[in-house]
Amino acid sequence: MDDVIAAIMTPPGEGGIGGIRISGRDAWVVAAQVLRSLSGKEARASRVRHLYTGQAVDPINGVLLDQVTYVRMEAPHSFTGENTVEVFGHGGPLNMKRLMAAFMVAGARPAEAGEFSKRAFLNGRLDLTQAEAIVDLISAKSERGLQQAIHQLQGGLTEAVGTIESALLLYTAALEAQIDFPEDEVTSEDLAGLRKELVGWRRDLKELERSADAGRLIREGILVAIIGPPNVGKSSLLNALMRYERAIVTEIPGTTRDPLEEYVNLQGFVFRLTDTAGIHETDNPVERIGIQRSMEYLRQADAVLLILDAGDDGATRQLSPGLGEAIAAKEHVIIVLNKADLPARIAEEEIAVLFPGRPVVKTSILRGEGLGPLQDTLINEVFNGRVPASEGYLAVNERHKAALGDAVRSLEQAEQAIAGGLEPDLIVTDLRAALNALGRISGKSADESIVEAIFSHFCVGK
Repeated sequence: MDDVIAAIMTPPGEGGIGGIRISGRDAWVVAAQVLRSLSGKEARASRVRHLYTGQAVDPINGVLLDQVTYVRMEAPHSFTGENTVEVFGHGGPLNMKRLMAAFMVAGARPAEAGEFSKRAFLNGRLDLTQAEAIVDLISAKSERGLQQAIHQLQGGLTEAVGTIESALLLYTAALEAQIDFPEDEVTSEDLAGLRKELVGWRRDLKELERSADAGRLIREGILVAIIGPPNVGKSSLLNALMRYERAIVTEIPGTTRDPLEEYVNLQGFVFRLTDTAGIHETDNPVERIGIQRSMEYLRQADAVLLILDAGDDGATRQLSPGLGEAIAAKEHVIIVLNKADLPARIAEEEIAVLFPGRPVVKTSILRGEGLGPLQDTLINEVFNGRVPASEGYLAVNERHKAALGDAVRSLEQAEQAIAGGLEPDLIVTDLRAALNALGRISGKSADESIVEAIFSHFCVGK
């Protein structure tokens, strides 16, 4: 990592200020060929982390490019942990492109996507969970997602896992020492104490593993399919939750043909609401394609809102063949009895028989009634009644979940080895496997392919 890299670190487009980051051992050597004082003399930055005002010039012919401010940082006290210079000029694509070209002539090369953050990881400035949090922070779509990313950036998950990892390492080292020195025999009391600790560690890691689904939903958004027969108010519900007329609403059944997906922020959580074509029996080939797509969304959704007409005669009659079975296969389903302002013609007993255990919400979208309880029920249903706290730590992706699962299984095998009276060296093998799995979360034991995959999702300049 001796080469000097540079990239524009501000968003593309016109703006008051545009920034370029230069990082590497000779960052200042490169930057000094472009930067000058306001009087045109050689730029000086004798004090680190102080902002200087000056000029940027063409390093070949000295032609003025822009008036800039710049700051120099010395390793390891920078984002990357390397010598770094950050230069701020007037924003604008052409100006930034010209400044970047000057630093390339001076000896820098363009940074690859995520290369600054990768260098920060390799230099010990952040771990893999914090690196992932940077991407999540930039792309957050909700307040909850933003809070989760910030907590992760502060090391929340690493701290939770690290507490167990440190204690496990001490026990493993002690057990290995007793194996290496036969005079220090491993006693049954030692193993009983370890087994007790294993039960607690496994329980805590299992809880973190379970949190991965909630973390993913907060980070990516909760896909909700609005399903039901034609003309029961599916599009009207989408519009009501969006608070503007996003979907076309008419009294003509089958108005919606293609699924319509929109993001909406409800109580700090981001939902991907999908209005779908009404599901019913039809010979119309176009409608049948729309219904097939509706069923696909139903199968993919994290949660389903099944909309029925409370004023129509019977819920059974409103369900087309196959819809009831598809609904029964989903974990998170809410039955929405719309048009509750009309005389009720659906018996609660029928709903209880058709959809046992499913929450039921009555709404009148026409009058704006029942939307608050529907939102509360949806959030409660998606998170199984355990809505994540704003400041809580969560595993937020499949990588975390897989590593935690491997650690849990290794600890369980260690418990079984102790219970079965196996030799201590076999117990240590399972403990080491658990440590390796936990190390993959922070990056201590992650292989190069995982590291490369994570940083490939970063933008250039970060």
